[in-house]
This record gives sequence, structure tokens and C-alpha cells, in this order.
Amino acid sequence: MDKYEEEFKCVKTHANVETEPGWGLNYCGATIIPPESLKKFYCIISNANTHSQLQELKLLIGKISKAIKEKNF
Repeated sequence: MDKYEEEFKCVKTHANVETEPGWGLNYCGATIIPPESLKKFYCIISNANTHSQLQELKLLIGKISKAIKEKNF
């Protein structure tokens, strides 16, 4: 995922709790991705999976898709 660090920096997120807004992934804790950032996050993860084909990324893509449909974090 380090390869996509610059792309992640353009994704609005929250660090650990919803009251701590930020950008990109929180490498030392939890990253909360708000509904308005999910499509961008999905695109980055889908692109990464095109190159690596990891089962973990496939599962993450499924979870992101569900969150998009349900408008969840």
C-alpha cells in the first residue's frame, strides 16, 4: 500500500474517532472513512488489487461496496 501513499493523502478521513478529521491513512491507529470519501478509496483499492490480486483486498472491496450502498462509514 506504500505505493499508493500519495493517492491516499487525497482521501478525507478521520483518525481513530469521527471528531479527528484528517487526510489519508492513519498508520498508527484506526482510519475511519466517511461516506463522501468511499468512492475515491474504492478506486485506489481496486487499482491496487488489479496489480496484486490479494484475497484481503477483494474482501476490502466488498466491504467498501457495501458501505457505499448503505452510506456508512
